[in-house]
Amino acid sequence: MGAATKLVFAVFLISCSSGAILGRSETQECIFYNANWENDKTNRSGIELCYGDKDKRRHCFATWKNISGSIEIVKKGCWLDDINCYDRTDCIEKKDSPEVFFCCCEGNMCNEHFFYFPEMEVTQPTSNPMPTKPPLFSTLLYSLGPIMGIAVIVLFSFWMYRHHKLAYPPVLVPTQDPGPPPPSPLMGLKPLQLLEIRARGRFGCVWKAQLLNEYVAVKIFPVQVYKQSNMVL
Repeated sequence: MGAATKLVFAVFLISCSSGAILGRSETQECIFYNANWENDKTNRSGIELCYGDKDKRRHCFATWKNISGSIEIVKKGCWLDDINCYDRTDCIEKKDSPEVFFCCCEGNMCNEHFFYFPEMEVTQPTSNPMPTKPPLFSTLLYSLGPIMGIAVIVLFSFWMYRHHKLAYPPVLVPTQDPGPPPPSPLMGLKPLQLLEIRARGRFGCVWKAQLLNEYVAVKIFPVQVYKQSNMVL
């Protein structure tokens, strides 16, 4: 292999590697068209060679109009270093119904065909959303809430009444006249005067007493003995 062949092969490898590193296709020529070619004194259509600085990227472009469904091409040709055209292999317009459609792309003759795919706009929700129907649970809650409240009040009042009635039982009123109370044991007794104690025992004591003009013996029982005798009786 000669020196010239090696040099050509090295240049080819460098160009291929640089294209792979950059990750893009170089645009050398584009489809040319000018609808106003007579006034601009240019060719109407053909192929345009793209020129520019080495550090600038070159693209192809196309512009057209849609008049009542009829497509009218305005211009086609080369386009110089536009970030909106980077890494686009197809010429696609995405704006929604512009007056003049425009697209650009990278690659030789990539503007031969052009397309229109408008981006769908995401509508934001309005500040006043449509009123929704209230759920069934809320409707039942609003309907049964007052009724349940009244029922709770009635049950609480009944419970308070029962509690008060059990705490304070009613006083029984006799239906018949009980009659006069029994006479006191001291009523009808003659005046008795205790004089002196004569004897004292377990179950009481004996006193010498005077009943009118007579002397008598009186036995007095303690209260405990009196109560016990009443219990036995």
